[in-house]
Order: sequence, then C-alpha cells, then structure tokens
Amino acid sequence: MKKLFFSILIATSATLSANAQNPIKGNYGYLYCHMSDRGEYTAYAVSRDGYHYEDILNGNQIFDPEIHARIEGGTRDAYITRSWNGKGYIMVTTDMCVRNYGIDLLKSKDLINWTSVTVDFRKGMSNFSDAATATPPYKDWSTINRVWAPQIFWDPSYQWSNGSRGGYMIYFSMLNRSEEQ
Repeated sequence: MKKLFFSILIATSATLSANAQNPIKGNYGYLYCHMSDRGEYTAYAVSRDGYHYEDILNGNQIFDPEIHARIEGGTRDAYITRSWNGKGYIMVTTDMCVRNYGIDLLKSKDLINWTSVTVDFRKGMSNFSDAATATPPYKDWSTINRVWAPQIFWDPSYQWSNGSRGGYMIYFSMLNRSEEQ
C-alpha cells in the first residue's frame, strides 16, 4: 500500500496546478473518479485545468469493487467530495455490473484505504433515515430495477430528531418499471 500512496502523491504533485486553491492548505488541481473503460471499477484521473484529464495508477482500480460493491460487484458513476470537516473523503457509486439495484457509500482518510456500506433499494424504506415519517414512493420495492447516478453533499442545516445538525444528503435516479407505467 505504501507504494500505491507514493505513486498517487508523485503523480498528483507532478501534474497539479498552482492556480486552484485547496480550502485546507496549498495548491492543487482536480481529481476525477470515473468508471474505467476496461471494467466495472472506479479509477482516478487528475487535471491541471479541470478540462484535460490523465489517468493515474495506469487507470487501474482504486479499490476492489468485489469488496465494496456487495450487490453486483462493480462500481459506476463515482462521485467524490471532501468530508464535511475536511479530514477525509466521501464517495458514492452505483453498484452495478448488469443490474443496478443499489449504491455504495465509501469513506477514506487518504484516498487509498476505503470503508463502505452498500444500500440495496430492494429492501425498501428501511434504507432511509426518515422511514418512519416519509411517504413511500413505491408499494413494492422488490421490483426496483434501476438506481443510478448518485451524488452526495453535506447539508449543515439538516436537523436530526435528536436535535443535532448536519448530514450528508444523497440524490440519485431510480426506476421501478412495474409501478411507473
């Protein structure tokens, strides 16, 4: 793993721009997480200007999708952001190889080592923090046949039932063909 970290550090510091400012410290460029054209996995690319990207790590996977994509074993539509406190990274992906029934939520402190949770939408409202009060959009969640393009952001004003504030909000597209005629 140290070799991988060293490769990312060298590649990013050699190719990143001095114009963009990191909210924490120093200069940086742009990191793009994308599905590889060589398989159902997420890879990194970097850019100086936000328009021209170059794969790093030879376009290889940044984590093992078999470990983190527990439904289908593949990751697509990666979206990454800094954690709300600037001390790590949060990524969300479509869990997909053939079908897409869910999404994967990943967390890392160093962009190398990832932990994750998989959300299988066929399990219904139990996936949602407001399941007790929300109106379900579907009668039969077991027939969900498309969940894709998730994105995530931090909402500092969200208030939980215990009074604490702040939470990640995830939005995505979903289709339950049997109920959406």
